[in-house]
Amino acid sequence: GRRLMPRHAARVDSTQPAVVAAWRAVGCLVVLTHTVGAGCPDAFVFNPRRQTWTAHELKARTGRLTVAQRELHAFWPGAIYVTRTVEEALQQVGVDIDESGELPPRRAVRV
Repeated sequence: GRRLMPRHAARVDSTQPAVVAAWRAVGCLVVLTHTVGAGCPDAFVFNPRRQTWTAHELKARTGRLTVAQRELHAFWPGAIYVTRTVEEALQQVGVDIDESGELPPRRAVRV
């Protein structure tokens, strides 16, 4: 049979490695979904300190949302954050960095 392939390969935005590393460095669970397509957010992040999940569309500083992403953002019952920097990524999941730019220490948290 004929194998169906996506029209475009899912791209990883340039900010993704640093953002994901920062979330994981502070103890967050990161589920990457950038290959799903259809406007699905690039990542879902669980912050065990707050017991909250957040949805994130990772973009480079000048990256724009696709039509499918804008449509999903309008339909989604909660927030989907557009995340461009490590600082934004941490703030959006409720992690504060101190004035020196240092990440808070990772604490062992049971999930």
